[in-house]
Amino acid sequence: MSSSAALEVATCYACALFSHDAITIGAQNASFTPMQIAALCQQAEHIASGVQCGILDQAASCLGLPGKAVLLDCRTLEHRYLPFADPNFALVIIDTGVQRELASSAYNERRQQCEEAVALLCTQLQQHEPTSVQGRAISALRDITPEQFARYAQTLPPVLRKRAGYVIAENARVLRTAQLLAEGKIEAVGPILWAGHAGLRDEYEVSCMELDTLVEIAHQVPGVLGARMMGGGFGGCTINLVRNEAVEQFSSAVEVQYPLRTRRQATIAICRAAGGPGYAWKE
Repeated sequence: MSSSAALEVATCYACALFSHDAITIGAQNASFTPMQIAALCQQAEHIASGVQCGILDQAASCLGLPGKAVLLDCRTLEHRYLPFADPNFALVIIDTGVQRELASSAYNERRQQCEEAVALLCTQLQQHEPTSVQGRAISALRDITPEQFARYAQTLPPVLRKRAGYVIAENARVLRTAQLLAEGKIEAVGPILWAGHAGLRDEYEVSCMELDTLVEIAHQVPGVLGARMMGGGFGGCTINLVRNEAVEQFSSAVEVQYPLRTRRQATIAICRAAGGPGYAWKE
């Protein structure tokens, strides 16, 4: 769904020669694994746009398989596949029609705020719980447990408290989603999507009126199990988990209500998890 990452990865693969376990690019025949391709494309995005994005979008394009979700550890780059195909449910993607430039939309600012929160929380842990951090590097919010954050959240400035609180809670939501998908409980993922959007709107503060409007419309339609914004925010799309029998009603509600409330037209697409550009080769 990330247009820039998709373009980067597609271009890279278009210039490549395939082998069994790597692809070859350029006259010097340098070989790269899929995750190395993702890292290369991530670096290209950093240079071209100035946005200090993570590797998730590029990895999704490189690793995609039909009917599968990918759980990616962005630190170790380890990943595993989870079932993500059920004939009873549809993924509905709705484009707000709001274009955004992430470099100017506080994306980098949010990242800096999270880094500041890590440094402050690490100081608190070193002062009050030295044994809990002894021999353990704390370099990201994932290294702070929810219990530790609850103990020291009030020591953070209010803005950093909100940013860190969202990230720590969202990390837990991701792991819970992976567990539910592994158990085949796709329907139970719905409430996690609602909660994720609320955090993005109220704590991470990267939503916008149009995204919130689409999520509010989704809330009103029976059979829509969950919805949230996706991507960097400030525009772009929402992702909606919808029962098949509710897709038509939901689409109609968006087509009628969204223009009335925002004076914009939304674009609606029914999507599925599909293979990336190297899918045929990966098989």
